[in-house]
Amino acid sequence: MIAFRAGGINYGQPVNWSHPLNRGLVWWWMVLPDRPPTWVSATSLIDLCQRDNGYLGDMARGLNPDSVPRVGGWGSLAFDGVNDNAQVAGLSAFSGAATTVAAWLRCSAYDASGFVWFGTTVGATTYWQVASNTACYCSTTLVNVTSTPFADGAWRHLCFVATAAATEVYVNGISIGTGAAPTSVAAGSKTFMIGDWYGAPTTDFNLAGNMDDLRVYNRSLVASDVRQLYNLSRQRYPGVLNRVGTTRWIADVQAAAAGRVPQRMLLGVGA
Repeated sequence: MIAFRAGGINYGQPVNWSHPLNRGLVWWWMVLPDRPPTWVSATSLIDLCQRDNGYLGDMARGLNPDSVPRVGGWGSLAFDGVNDNAQVAGLSAFSGAATTVAAWLRCSAYDASGFVWFGTTVGATTYWQVASNTACYCSTTLVNVTSTPFADGAWRHLCFVATAAATEVYVNGISIGTGAAPTSVAAGSKTFMIGDWYGAPTTDFNLAGNMDDLRVYNRSLVASDVRQLYNLSRQRYPGVLNRVGTTRWIADVQAAAAGRVPQRMLLGVGA
């Protein structure tokens, strides 16, 4: 018999900045438990980095914490494939050629041009797009990828990495293609569209499906970082998210004979 109860999330400071995976992280949103789910006044998304809050644009269905949660997730945002979108303003810390954008995505059908899941027209137009089973765009640069059925309704962890010299697309922690140098993200304050193409929310680029756990970095993750990010996201980010409260566990590894105390029983209480 094994029983386990983890402590809750520290909403005063949810990000453990000492963890290597949080180095260079400038914006992070995902559905979390024990909150009116990660919203402010039912219209905003809370940036877990506590820098810039996003707001919901044309979200017809809004945040649905019961909507097909990913492995290791608590819920997701649902997009209708027509005009649903979310936006985040600010993000002045996100700029340059060395960037990483990662999220869990589930697409049920392509729009005419696939779907743009993150992008801006402020400064140099930059976007992150799944255009087809064999073509993605990382910071506006085409990356030809191993054929992947992105629109089959399955959850996938996408991580698009850009350096000054190249771009790379990862799915579930594995590289599926590389491309040329990216378009550099403009400096200064910018508004980004999530799940849609900024400036054209009803044409050709809409996500029909779900999204969770969107992380934006102003550095290029290396392959080992991407694999660790994928693995820890499936475990609800131990060590990456700050937790509070008490963790209690008990494990009885050998059944006791009738009338006797169980042998090799482990008890623990920790922070």
